Amino acid sequence: MAVVNSAASFTKLVLRDAITVNNASDSVATVSMTDNGAIVFDRLVDGTANSITLVAGADLDTGTGVTDVFNDEETITIDASSYDFERDGNITTADLTTLVLTGDNTIALGTSGSKTISSAKLATVDASAVTGTEAVTVIATSSTKAMTVTGPGTTGAFTINTGSGADTITAGSGAMTANGAAGDDTITGGAKADTLTGGAGNDTITGGEAGDGITGGAGVDTIVLTETTAKADTVTLSSTAVNYDIIVGFDFGGTATDDHLKALDTTFTWLGDGTTNNDGAVALISAATMAAGKSADDNATVYTISTNAAANTFDNFIAGTITEADMEANVITALGAATGMKATDIVMVLVDDGEHTGVFKFDGDATTTNIVQAGEIEIMAILQGTTDATSIVAADIAFA
Repeated sequence: MAVVNSAASFTKLVLRDAITVNNASDSVATVSMTDNGAIVFDRLVDGTANSITLVAGADLDTGTGVTDVFNDEETITIDASSYDFERDGNITTADLTTLVLTGDNTIALGTSGSKTISSAKLATVDASAVTGTEAVTVIATSSTKAMTVTGPGTTGAFTINTGSGADTITAGSGAMTANGAAGDDTITGGAKADTLTGGAGNDTITGGEAGDGITGGAGVDTIVLTETTAKADTVTLSSTAVNYDIIVGFDFGGTATDDHLKALDTTFTWLGDGTTNNDGAVALISAATMAAGKSADDNATVYTISTNAAANTFDNFIAGTITEADMEANVITALGAATGMKATDIVMVLVDDGEHTGVFKFDGDATTTNIVQAGEIEIMAILQGTTDATSIVAADIAFA
């Protein structure tokens, strides 16, 4: 690796191959990178507002896994106006707070699941100046700050992985894949079909105008599906009172533009233990009680209950004015007798309180028979505004 120990009078450096630049002056504002060699760059004076523009002077391709070091820069601008700018190794940036992206070629910074921009201080990712049709990827999982991420103007795919702060992520013009982590994130999709994952924390996720795939993850998440024109969104569910989704604007009815609740059989191991043992397939029955549903179809894996829970059950639970145990007691009353349910039954149950519909996992493993026990149900979601649980049809639910 070549070493340059002073760059006192330059405003731009054109770097070829792997190189270390030590003691660069404040006058150096631009570094043109012309091949895939690793770059180590530090300032003579590590100020509080250092800024550098990194220009792709030739196509910089993935596959090398090199680690670049720009520890002294508070702001880095990536310019892919002329060539692709792709770095799939770690990017060591101890002081970085602001990352700005521009240009109309591919930009890839880091590798999902392994390589990242290292700064724990990164608070802003602004890709709004990126245009064209190429993809943009930013892996910034080391940040502990509340990041504000603005998606690119490009119609190409945008992938962003953030860190543990309470991040605000907004899609640009193309389809976005956003992966939040810990923190109460706010994620907003755009006009294309987005894939939005909140991760840990109590997230607010709003799908855009296309058919989005949304996973709230751990925490109590609010998921908003309202669109100008209805599209088929899919929400992948978790379970337990600390991991459930409040879903606003769920369209039901099983048509091509209606939404879907996805509760993966690989996660929940659904089983309607009946005559033919329905293992992992959606089979829906509507009935007044659990027992009536079991009698009508002993292989059912989804029960929609026509008997209401007490008024305001779900509003009060969300507001914290009743406990999980109180909410479950109201739901259990609505579910009625459970005669015929077996210890091996693991089914989805939907019940409403006249305003909203609760979605539950029922696992018939409690010892007492003929009545549902609190230990047998776990909340998965609340469908706000879905006033009648029996409006949900089999085509609205997916187990795979």
